[in-house]
Amino acid sequence: MTSKTYPWDIPDVILLLGTDASGKDHVANVLMKMIHESGGEVEKRQRFFSGTPTCAVSSEGKGTFETLQEKLFLRFFKHLGPLLPMLVCLVTLWDLRRFRLPKEKKLVVIGHNCMRALGFYLAHNFKSSEQIRLPWYLVRVIKTLLSKTEVHVIALDVEDHVRKQRIAKRISEGAEDEFDKYMHKDGDRSEHIEACLVYLSLNYLEGQLIENNDLTEEELRDLLKTGFSKNSV
Repeated sequence: MTSKTYPWDIPDVILLLGTDASGKDHVANVLMKMIHESGGEVEKRQRFFSGTPTCAVSSEGKGTFETLQEKLFLRFFKHLGPLLPMLVCLVTLWDLRRFRLPKEKKLVVIGHNCMRALGFYLAHNFKSSEQIRLPWYLVRVIKTLLSKTEVHVIALDVEDHVRKQRIAKRISEGAEDEFDKYMHKDGDRSEHIEACLVYLSLNYLEGQLIENNDLTEEELRDLLKTGFSKNSV
């Protein structure tokens, strides 16, 4: 793969984590433009490292099965207790066993179902993100994830009023999903879930934080470049 020379190195694998309406699809589209501009090729996947390649520019328009999965998770995750991090471990290991890098392409993964589920679990079980302590077996699986994928994680953080504006727009267009409705209903709860996901990303996944409150594309590119530069040192 022949690329132009830039003062930063775009990682081979990039994972975007954030709550609903954090702008993951937009950031992914900008990332793909940057990779193409550098002379490279890129593959986009959703929800898992081993996910099926997609050309979709957004995650809207989910099918009946996906909607049912979201409803079931939101209804029952609070009742799973310590079983949920165990399930996260099992599904993450399954994902890693199936994971293969695309040939001569960068990989951008939009969201990860296990990390999102873990964010919800942590928010339900810890009053503040600073209290979070993960069980040893989950820490070991996360270390395995980092070692096998060599992923650069980007955690997207948005203010509650920005998230509500974005979700309100989706609702007006009839494009909202179950997680959108859940996050839109309670601002404090949404902020806590986001704080837990960000804490997980920064403290366990060695991630980069981007506050994605309606950044211009130029501002977003600059933040991405800064993160890649630090990652390559």
